[in-house]
Amino acid sequence: MAINLAVAVRHHGTRSLLVDAHPHKGDATEMLRLGDGPSLGDVLALRRALPDVLRPGPAGIQVVPGVCGVERLSDYPAGVTGLFARQLHGLAGKIDLAIADAGIAATPLATSMIDAADLVVIVTTDAQASIMDTYEAMRGVCRQTATTAVLALINRAGCGEEAGDRARRLRTACRRFLGFDLTVLGPVPDYHRIAKLTTRGQPIVLAEPSGTPAHTLVDAGRNLIDSPRIRRPVGQPDVQILGPFRARD
Repeated sequence: MAINLAVAVRHHGTRSLLVDAHPHKGDATEMLRLGDGPSLGDVLALRRALPDVLRPGPAGIQVVPGVCGVERLSDYPAGVTGLFARQLHGLAGKIDLAIADAGIAATPLATSMIDAADLVVIVTTDAQASIMDTYEAMRGVCRQTATTAVLALINRAGCGEEAGDRARRLRTACRRFLGFDLTVLGPVPDYHRIAKLTTRGQPIVLAEPSGTPAHTLVDAGRNLIDSPRIRRPVGQPDVQILGPFRARD
């Protein structure tokens, strides 16, 4: 989902960077067939500078490849991962929006990215158990930081009416117990088609641009760009950080 959203954001003219921060293996790196080379692990180990590991991705996005082999992002302490989050701002002028996909693991890098992020997007489904897990994840983010906004993106959506009902319940719970109005992106239908294309290195936004899933993702990208937490005054160079995608499948 992070690959498609990075491409959707780029569709609107925003220069996007995808950080493959999966704790155990580079999922996005594998899907995009980036092959071997310098990775996020090299940056965290201080073997390479961040600009030196950037790789081109589809539609002009940039990618920080994830770790592979025996290396794990959980091996790096919070001090090092916090430094990486700050290094992202050094890409101002080349990148407008950094999207970090950290999965569901509570690694030091995921924690650092939450602290640094303008927005955290939690990817969920319309299943009741997944919605409940999403609320707990949001509560955890709110406990960690009061300055990061939280959004939800509903993936694997089935019946539109049921998905809408679950989204309304999640919004109500956030407003009542967490004190904020939740923005819900999606719902994104036809997950299996999206996953099948993505594993071939073909984001659905590019492969099937006229389809409903692609339109939904492009709209989600537009909503992210228009968010007050992302939008910056013209002429003010900065990198906004979006992430981590804490998917609840």
